[in-house]
Amino acid sequence: MTSNFQNDLRYRKKGGKIYISGAIQPVNQISANQQTTVAVLPEEYRPIRTAYNVCQGGGMNRFYLTANVDGSLVVQKYGTTQNIPIPAGTWLSISIDFPAD
Repeated sequence: MTSNFQNDLRYRKKGGKIYISGAIQPVNQISANQQTTVAVLPEEYRPIRTAYNVCQGGGMNRFYLTANVDGSLVVQKYGTTQNIPIPAGTWLSISIDFPAD
């Protein structure tokens, strides 16, 4: 986890897949159009190739989540029809899965 985020993430391997779920919350506002690393996955839960998902933000907002091979979970493109800042204290739901091997 990076110092700008609180998180409650869970990791699971089952049936040849890795599942990451939970929620994160920025301590400070995150600027619009910024790619921000919100957590780093343990080595045994990292993807073998980059994985992507669209996740639920606060209210009607959504965001783009990337799980990189180095284990970084990156949030970007927060909003509905345009990118807006992610307000401090907003809970963001995380849900992504990818092949384990």
